[in-house]
Amino acid sequence: MILHVTNGDSAGGTLKLIFREDRVLSWRAVVHDVPKREDWTAEEAMLRGPWAEVVLWFEHDLFDQVQVLELLDLLKGRHDVTLIQPNEYLGPMDQATLGSLFPTRRPVTGERYREAGRAWAAFRAPVPHGLTEFAIFDRLCEEYPAVEDGCTRTERFILRTLAAGYRNRRALFAEFGASEDPVWMGDLPFFDVLAGLQRGPQPLVNGQNQVTAKGRAVLEGREDRILGNGIDRWIGGVHLAGADSPWRWNRALKRFEAGKTS
Repeated sequence: MILHVTNGDSAGGTLKLIFREDRVLSWRAVVHDVPKREDWTAEEAMLRGPWAEVVLWFEHDLFDQVQVLELLDLLKGRHDVTLIQPNEYLGPMDQATLGSLFPTRRPVTGERYREAGRAWAAFRAPVPHGLTEFAIFDRLCEEYPAVEDGCTRTERFILRTLAAGYRNRRALFAEFGASEDPVWMGDLPFFDVLAGLQRGPQPLVNGQNQVTAKGRAVLEGREDRILGNGIDRWIGGVHLAGADSPWRWNRALKRFEAGKTS
């Protein structure tokens, strides 16, 4: 029996219709901004079962790429793992289209395991410098606070779009999706980012999704998003906490620098 592992319930449901004699595991983990899980022992045990083959069905975006790194770390040592990774989204595919990808699967080689292990170690490290060695993390680096304003790329998009007159958060998320290629963040994490801008002693967005005076000052480069509000979030193995992020992203030089203090 084959175990098919994919990125969520949409593609997982279709795979269950195609491969009725096999098992399907929907890997729902949000890995990029959540500390290591402690409650996935059942899923991890399923991965390590006596399968004839473990087929990984994942997409090309940041969300999926980090999931693949985690899975290859959990599966390392197995010689029966294959990977399907098209430059298209799996969820919207019908049975015929999704099923046609099965013959395109490729074995995960020792070299692939080693490269994934290096990338996973960089992702889980307590300092972020190793992320710059891997192209798959280019977008993730931009989710660190920026040197010049303390905003992540997503936060900056939200502020600019709200300042242009958007108020409905669904419309805001649709605009965000249209601006990202590939699309990698779901609506719930996006709304969490929006909610984060509404919190703190000096919120950047009010409850009516209007940019505050502090938010406009940040957009104009006169103030910093974190200073005065602090930060408390995870990215991989890095905990950003306190009056400032310990690491900031220099967009111009594409490197990490120590956070500000004033």
